Amino acid sequence: MSGIAGKSVPILPPFRGALIPTKPMLKLALLPSPKPVSHHKVAAGPFAIALIATPLLVALLGFWVVLIPVAAVLFGGIPWLIIGGPVLWMGIARSGPNVDFVGRSVVAHFLGTPIFVLAYEIAVLGHIEWDSLLAIMAFMLMFGLLFSMIWGAVFGWLYKRFAKIEPRPKDPDIRDILENSVEKEV
Repeated sequence: MSGIAGKSVPILPPFRGALIPTKPMLKLALLPSPKPVSHHKVAAGPFAIALIATPLLVALLGFWVVLIPVAAVLFGGIPWLIIGGPVLWMGIARSGPNVDFVGRSVVAHFLGTPIFVLAYEIAVLGHIEWDSLLAIMAFMLMFGLLFSMIWGAVFGWLYKRFAKIEPRPKDPDIRDILENSVEKEV
């Protein structure tokens, strides 16, 4: 409070608490979702084959692009197996084989890349040089984002093929609805 001629004037308007989370809001944010989680069986053999084959297949099919997919396997292969594998496994176990594989692999990429870049920096240099760390991390996040999406899509395709999972039936479009309604009227 500051005063002018003996009057007390607030420096800032009174804060009504609109930006401070209340206890019920914190409870909602910290507790798991109340809906039951469905569990699906993950085919371990097809999962492992698809997980290992995905980066290799993408590199094999795209090596003619100045060896960029081959470099992606060298930089991202270990994080793909260590972080991407469990994230994709949990996705299939929770949501079934029609989970969003691309989204899950992007999440794994953004979780795993900073951890592995930091570990590499410490292992090679023995300490952290923040300038090089941030530059390497930015490069790896941007470069790896494209390949995490490609690898997620290829993984989903391979897993479904190896596990012999039937594709999800397509949603009917307006032509199917009209054809069925005309057939029923006749």
